[in-house]
Amino acid sequence: MHYTAAYSLQKEIHVRIAKGTSSYTFILVEHYPVITIGKSGSETDVLKKNIPVIQIDRGGQVTFHGPGQLVGYILFPVKNIVKDLHAFMATLELSLIKTIADFGISAQHNKQFPGVWVADKKIASVGIAIHQGITMHGFALNIHTDLSFFRYIVPCGLKQGKVTSFATELVHSPSLQAVAHRYLYHMQDVFGFSSCIPTPLPSALCFATEQGQENEKE
Repeated sequence: MHYTAAYSLQKEIHVRIAKGTSSYTFILVEHYPVITIGKSGSETDVLKKNIPVIQIDRGGQVTFHGPGQLVGYILFPVKNIVKDLHAFMATLELSLIKTIADFGISAQHNKQFPGVWVADKKIASVGIAIHQGITMHGFALNIHTDLSFFRYIVPCGLKQGKVTSFATELVHSPSLQAVAHRYLYHMQDVFGFSSCIPTPLPSALCFATEQGQENEKE
């Protein structure tokens, strides 16, 4: 799915949630190659521009999206789920850590930098925006991503930043569909949702879910 199409979809869903006609919505997608620059990023961190470069409104700096990478977009009324943004980010990272562990990889938070790490190598980038109390954007998890694309950028502003993937860490890399299935399970668990209803979208690996929450905060 093209990044611009996914971004337009997020904005459409955001409007519906703000109006009260949609609920908690989550999208999984695999993108064509693209470099995105967050609010803290700079074009000086893009070292090579032979693929599209898009400036966006998420937090964070520069990252790459492309085939073999599971990208999740999360559109939640954040105050209904957790007490603040830091708690939301920690919960999001936990859902990824639990998913990664299901495939035998030990990953963890990094106190200095956002995202999910395997030792000193980043396996998942995390960056969100909040508009009208509703989150947008989300994460990018490297499954069998071509990591050479990260040479085109200074990933997340880290000049010596290292990246890794399931394919790098494992003898046999799982499919994106297998990882997506486990991620949905852990996302539902850590955010406290009682149901998860898939709605097909026009992409091979892209669907939205409207969630019923067990313990919605007042």
